[in-house]
Amino acid sequence: MHYVFGDNEVDTQRDELRHGGIPCPLESQVFQVFVYLVQHRDRVVSKAELLEYLWPQQYIRRYLETFIGKGVALLDS
Repeated sequence: MHYVFGDNEVDTQRDELRHGGIPCPLESQVFQVFVYLVQHRDRVVSKAELLEYLWPQQYIRRYLETFIGKGVALLDS
């Protein structure tokens, strides 16, 4: 799938995020967070839901917050 929002593009076939047409290198889990949020953009996604989807057997809140923070920082640059 290919999603476009503002100056950003998410290509799930290539596992790639582009900002202003420039590829943004992302760790795999950061990319997975982006994809999940974009796929569920019509509603608020809770941290608990993200954790269950990304790490079904683990509850690692600080990692999720780190990944979200890195993603937001890339989009804000």
